[in-house]
Amino acid sequence: MIIGNNSIKEDNITEQAVKLILSCNDEELKRLRLRDVAKAVDTFAALLYIKFIIEHKITFNRLVEREKIHRAIFYLDENPGLKIEDLSKKLGFPAIPVFEEKFEKYLLVKPERYKRLVMIRNSAS
Repeated sequence: MIIGNNSIKEDNITEQAVKLILSCNDEELKRLRLRDVAKAVDTFAALLYIKFIIEHKITFNRLVEREKIHRAIFYLDENPGLKIEDLSKKLGFPAIPVFEEKFEKYLLVKPERYKRLVMIRNSAS
């Protein structure tokens, strides 16, 4: 089915993009844009956008948002004393309520509640 080097490269565009997203530090992730990732994997932004939707049923922005929430969970697991305001800012959310909404949508609990659950878990071990 795959013929020639160009087809192989094209079929790996989203995988390359995901690797790039996951390898970004927090500051890079805050500023990450579809056009920058597309350029880095040598494709067009529109094509990358469509390939994410078709192949993974997710938009680029939703994937970046999901990665930010994963990092928030990691940071809260490591240090449940972190202020939600600081964490929201560190990960590049435009406002605390936006961060709280996205966190709750993904994890089904608000970040403050998650912090309390982590503290309870940590005190039990």
